[in-house]
Formats: sequence, structure tokens, C-alpha cells
Amino acid sequence: MIHQPQCLVVGSPYVIWTPHPNRDDGSGLIIANGNHQEALFINEDSVDPSGWKMVDVGQWSAYSRELRIINVKVRRN
Repeated sequence: MIHQPQCLVVGSPYVIWTPHPNRDDGSGLIIANGNHQEALFINEDSVDPSGWKMVDVGQWSAYSRELRIINVKVRRN
């Protein structure tokens, strides 16, 4: 995240790994957040320094910072 100042995690990062939803080769995504930020930071598990993407999820930093993947089965017509 050093190469992208807008993706700088400030204090107490919480980090998880999850399988990549669009691949079946065993690769995954790294998802992180920080103590003072509303955004999540996502990168592929190759952890390319310029590959971090910031995603504003609209959850204020005062709430729990725990990260988890919730699988929801969607019924499509």
C-alpha cells in the first residue's frame, strides 16, 4: 500500500483472505481495513504494490472492524 497513498491503512489493520470469486485456480483476495477509515482495501493475493483498490463501504470507523465473508445464495428466475 506504500505506492498508493490513498490506500494507506492507518493503525490496527484487520486483514482477511478469501478465495477469488471469479477464479477456480486457488487464488484469492486480501481484504483489509484500518482503525480510522470507512473504506476497505482489496488486493489480489499476489499483493502487487500497485494493485490495492479502495472501496468505501459506508461503515463509520466507530463500528466493529471485524471482516468476514457472508455467502448468500441468490435465487434467480
